[in-house]
Amino acid sequence: MRVLIVERDSGNVALIKQMVARIAECTVIEYLDANAAGRDLHQLAFDLALISYQQDGRGLALTAQIRDTRKLAAVPIIVITQP
Repeated sequence: MRVLIVERDSGNVALIKQMVARIAECTVIEYLDANAAGRDLHQLAFDLALISYQQDGRGLALTAQIRDTRKLAAVPIIVITQP
């Protein structure tokens, strides 16, 4: 399984990677910036996306961009946030 993580806080990315590492045969693709992930989207292949909501609206824009990309439209997306 390939998991895309888009989160601007590197500490949060490390924590999420620790949790994802518990899944057998899991590969993490990480971005600290939603704009960069969006630029690379056509080159990426992943089975699950974990995207931070708190990226000045860019996280939700990336979610829409994934949905508009034919090869990724059915990929599950989990929007993450912190209080």
